[in-house]
Amino acid sequence: MTIGIVYATMGGSTEQLASFIKEYLIEKGIRVELKEAFENGAEDILRYEYIFLGSYTWGDGDVADEMLDIYDTLETMDLTGKLFGVFGSGDTCYEEFAGAVDMFEEMIQKQGGYLAVPGLKADIDLEEMEIRKQVNLFTEAFLEAAKVK
Repeated sequence: MTIGIVYATMGGSTEQLASFIKEYLIEKGIRVELKEAFENGAEDILRYEYIFLGSYTWGDGDVADEMLDIYDTLETMDLTGKLFGVFGSGDTCYEEFAGAVDMFEEMIQKQGGYLAVPGLKADIDLEEMEIRKQVNLFTEAFLEAAKVK
């Protein structure tokens, strides 16, 4: 099994989350492909049975520009049988904290995809150790859901 991780980053926070997810999966002996959004189209993402999608939030709670093509294409596809974990970074000082995570989750469910775990919304101001702890819990919960899928 290979798990796909596709993300977009601006300041490096979402990239850090993606890297921590990858590290955790590798420690568990799982093969991982980590790619930035511009390296993959939505069709490429669907070759994975298990998928992590990561987006920072832009503007008033919007999906990152780099993830829009993926978002728009997935919105027209049947995602039945696909297991997703959605993660993103944001700043809690904004009203729509990490709103891109919510947008992806709603769309994935609407298109028949399964959310293995509630989305991970990481505050960009947290210390690395706290972020890593959140990522490990998120990723472990994803793996547990994958076993019972």
